[in-house]
Amino acid sequence: MSDWIDYVIYVTFIASFLILLPKQMSAWNRMVLADRNAAWLAAHPEAPTHYNGSRVHLWVARAIGAAAIAAMTAFQLGLLSPFGPRANGHTPFDWQVLWDIASTASLAGTCWLVGGLVLFGARCLNKVPLAEQRRATLEPRSMEGLVSLPVRVATYGAVVATLVAWLVVGAMHRYSSPIFWPRVAILLFLSAFFFFMTRLMANRRPNSFDAAFGPAIRRSEVRTGFALQWTIPVIGGVRLYEELTNTLALDASRLIQLVLAAFLAWGFLQWLAWTPKPQDPNSSPGKSSRPARSDPQEV
Repeated sequence: MSDWIDYVIYVTFIASFLILLPKQMSAWNRMVLADRNAAWLAAHPEAPTHYNGSRVHLWVARAIGAAAIAAMTAFQLGLLSPFGPRANGHTPFDWQVLWDIASTASLAGTCWLVGGLVLFGARCLNKVPLAEQRRATLEPRSMEGLVSLPVRVATYGAVVATLVAWLVVGAMHRYSSPIFWPRVAILLFLSAFFFFMTRLMANRRPNSFDAAFGPAIRRSEVRTGFALQWTIPVIGGVRLYEELTNTLALDASRLIQLVLAAFLAWGFLQWLAWTPKPQDPNSSPGKSSRPARSDPQEV
């Protein structure tokens, strides 16, 4: 496989995540504030930019993405050399260097973007009062209505079978690497994280995204969460094969990394394609208006 395929996929992933998506996130700030208190937002139009230093937040994320793309391009053109052998002593292949650059940039960008979201949320809670009237959705929220039973059974069955296989190999001492049990711990943590994350997406309270995009946004979140759970049996299966045979399945690892990067890039591009639906400020289908609770002693 040509290294240019890796290059194109990783550049698309970084560009969609760190260059295009932050601009969309800045636009979502206004949507979130409008959902919390539209009258307050009308009186403070500068808030969406001010509350998380939106311009700085945007350009730092873009700088991280541009630096990663420049580094991958320079390496691919032969202008940048690898930094030396890895911790295990072997010199990395070119596709591994491209993955290292992309994954490092995505980790740094994730920390930066999440920090901005936390800052924005904290300022919203402290500075923006709830509107006197808010709208609550009447749509049911359950996993059963979002993902079919065969998909749930297949997904959970594959994850459980993978974890059981790892535990059986560990109990029989058939593994070959000293990091076998840390790998088991990582698989257990990720499987639990993906499981609870998907349940949370299905049962979470409606927010400004539901008001702007409709029920399709929740379905997209939950189905993406289910797709991510398949990384456990896929990656776990490859790594378990390596443990049993005492080999490195480099081609399989490369394919997994490319599929993961392509899947994430597709997800980010899907987010960028979402268009808010028109909203009637006085009414909305499937919604009911209710006054905000002002005095807990009143019934």
